[in-house]
Amino acid sequence: MTIDTATNQPILTTPQGERISPAEMASKMTFNLITVRDLAAGDHIPPSPETFPDVLPQVTDPWVVSEATPPTQYRLWWDWVHGDQQCWIPAPGQPGSEAISYSSPLPSYNIYVRRYWSQLDSCALQPGTSFSRTNSITTGVSTTDSQSLSYQLGVGLDGLSASLSETFEHSVTVSSETTTTKAWNIDPPTKPLQFVLWQLMEEIVALTPSGQIVTWPSGSITADIQMGPMFGSRSGYISIPTPRVTSALNLTMITQGP
Repeated sequence: MTIDTATNQPILTTPQGERISPAEMASKMTFNLITVRDLAAGDHIPPSPETFPDVLPQVTDPWVVSEATPPTQYRLWWDWVHGDQQCWIPAPGQPGSEAISYSSPLPSYNIYVRRYWSQLDSCALQPGTSFSRTNSITTGVSTTDSQSLSYQLGVGLDGLSASLSETFEHSVTVSSETTTTKAWNIDPPTKPLQFVLWQLMEEIVALTPSGQIVTWPSGSITADIQMGPMFGSRSGYISIPTPRVTSALNLTMITQGP
């Protein structure tokens, strides 16, 4: 967390990129399910309702937390053109790629850690009306996504978090997906107010220089690999199976307005 040395207060950023003080942020919230200091430096705060009732986005625009240094490419999934045979192969420039013939260059990309807020619940209350609801909160990464990410990086599941933290020079934890239920209770407001429950999300995503998730038409790029003296060279379609892996963090916040 970055601290303003003049005020000794944390520096936070609105979704519009403007700085906001903890006091200003607190005025927009009924209560924090996380504290101000739980947010990392540069993290945005979720939007508050500006009208009654307001329609807020289900997810906010993401912001970049960290970029892989040096630029990193995933290993590729190879699928034989003429049969049921698949394997992981190195991307161009990775060790072992000199023995592989790629039909065309891959799109330029790097992998990033980004965060965004996801809306879990919302309620618009008239004066004297309370609110109580039980929500299912899921955190962590699905087993399928974590396995795919480990294959793409060429590391074991037990070393995935350490490898990602080293790649991004930023602490990244890949935890197993779990679901719990929590009750959210809001006392009756004295004026019409809308309350929105948000969960902080984190994603590891492969992005092109223009900011798009890297992809190419299915079957448009192939790679020829040597299968030994008996089978010779075989051609297969290549792809990145999981260019985006999302993790739901155990950080939730409620905003209110107008």
